[in-house]
Amino acid sequence: MPVELKPSRFKRTTRKLNDQNRRQPWRQHLVMVERGIINGMRSDSSFFAQFFGVITIIAAGFVLKISLVEWTMVSLAISFVITAELFNQVIRAILDSVGHLFDESARKAMSMGTAAVFVSVIGAILVTGLIFGQRIYHTFF
Repeated sequence: MPVELKPSRFKRTTRKLNDQNRRQPWRQHLVMVERGIINGMRSDSSFFAQFFGVITIIAAGFVLKISLVEWTMVSLAISFVITAELFNQVIRAILDSVGHLFDESARKAMSMGTAAVFVSVIGAILVTGLIFGQRIYHTFF
């Protein structure tokens, strides 16, 4: 003969399971951040080229022994480029879902997003070039 559960006991068990599966808001935010970065890396091949550049810059910074202020400026330049690339991918994803409705506007938005990434990359190259150029100059001359 099967055992029947009382409805009140079943509800409490379900509530406990739901409370255990629910994350704290700060943990849920970190999970969303991780998913966003992973989706950004998987959706565009330019991320791999940018991460190769980031690793090269970090290695050069250690070799040239740049100061804390210089590390701060290089870190900000790197994060600015990655942020611009992620926003560009957001624009692409939105326009891919509704882009057929706004053809000319969609093309303009995508070209502006790509231009924003290019400008941020040029700025990062200038910052790191100035920092590393000064270090190289003082090292060899």
